[in-house]
Amino acid sequence: MDAHVLRASVDFINSIVPRNAVLNLNLTGGEPFLRQDIIISLVRRIWNMCVSKSCLLRAYVNTSAYLPAKLSTLLTLNSLNVSGMRSWVEISLNGPEHINDYHRVLPGGFGTYRASYGHAKQMLNYVPVFIRTVLPPVAAEHLDDYLIWFERRFREGFWLAEVGTAIGYFSYSDDFAKFYSELVDELLKLIADLYLNGQFILWRTVAENALFSQSIERTTEPVEYLPCAAGKRRFLIDVDGMVYYCTMFREFAPESGKIGSVFDGVTLSPLRAPCPLSVCKSGSGAITNMRKDYLLLKKILGKDLFRAYLNDAKRWV
Repeated sequence: MDAHVLRASVDFINSIVPRNAVLNLNLTGGEPFLRQDIIISLVRRIWNMCVSKSCLLRAYVNTSAYLPAKLSTLLTLNSLNVSGMRSWVEISLNGPEHINDYHRVLPGGFGTYRASYGHAKQMLNYVPVFIRTVLPPVAAEHLDDYLIWFERRFREGFWLAEVGTAIGYFSYSDDFAKFYSELVDELLKLIADLYLNGQFILWRTVAENALFSQSIERTTEPVEYLPCAAGKRRFLIDVDGMVYYCTMFREFAPESGKIGSVFDGVTLSPLRAPCPLSVCKSGSGAITNMRKDYLLLKKILGKDLFRAYLNDAKRWV
């Protein structure tokens, strides 16, 4: 993204974000840390815009963390949290080193784990760091390894963004589905145990599902599917200024998913084109599939502690 597109993107966002809104700014790539000057400039401009419009800004960066974050980048993100806004970093780690490095390999045969993990630990001194884990099929053979690995990361202070697969939940095999269910159950029990002992570990997608489900449970109409926010409350701005319904459309169906540009504007409206990803959890996934995780956490913690957990989570989701 060059300076011209950056300025136009800020102007475009300013034109569609109302006063007193909550703006989630997700900086992704590629690898965003290749251009940390853009991260700093964009975050500061959007931050100033949100202050002028009395909006709450939640800005976060999705990164492999293979490249180190510059101090200026971390201080900018940290300043958001100090000011009452919210910022964090989401890193991609596919579990224990021997599994991560089998799938994340650099030219020359070197794995990314040690550099990514080391840089992520440094970031913890400045901002919350969430782990986003993509489970390969071989993960099903290493349940205990994953549980030990996650517990160590939680005790170090890492939070959890999402645990899934590259092509959707439960889509590899029946054995993998069983493994995934056991892994999620054990992680929820671990998070509950840590919370009971005074350590808050946010699992962002679980908290989002819980808060969203609470809102739809207050409605009188039957709701079977998640309403998709693409093209209405969620959109993607590409590096060239083109605007798409969402990341999935940009990747899998760019022609039908393009809805305008930051230069010419768009008409924000509910999703019209067929979704290219039928297993998208933020789109047309069945609500009954997302309820299991947070209901188990609620059962373990009990009603009052679960309410306290969600109150802590509301700052970030």
